[in-house]
Amino acid sequence: MSESEQKMNKSEGGNSSILNNAFLRDLSGRVSRLLPAKELRADARAKIEQTMKQALRELDILTMEDFKIQTETLTKAQERVEELEVQVKDLEGRLETLEAGKSKSKKA
Repeated sequence: MSESEQKMNKSEGGNSSILNNAFLRDLSGRVSRLLPAKELRADARAKIEQTMKQALRELDILTMEDFKIQTETLTKAQERVEELEVQVKDLEGRLETLEAGKSKSKKA
C-alpha cells in the first residue's frame, strides 16, 4: 500500500474507501457463475460489474484506478504550481531591478 493510500486509510478511521478493480471483477465473476448458461454469465457479469461501479460512485468510493489517476493529476498540478512559483519569483526580481533603475535615474 502506498503512502498516500495509507494516509487515506488512516484518515477514514482505518476503513479504506478505495476498492481495487480486481475485487469488483472477482465479485461479479462469482455472482455470474451462479447463473446456469454460459451465454448469460458473460452478459450478467458485465452488467453486475457496471452496476456495482455505479453504486460505489454514488457512495463516493473510489476504485484503485480512479485513485491512481487522481494522484497523478494532483502530482502534475503540484509540479506546475512549483514551476509558476519560480516564474513569479523571477518576475518579482526583474520588477525590483527595473524599479531600482527608475529610482536612480529620477535622482540623477
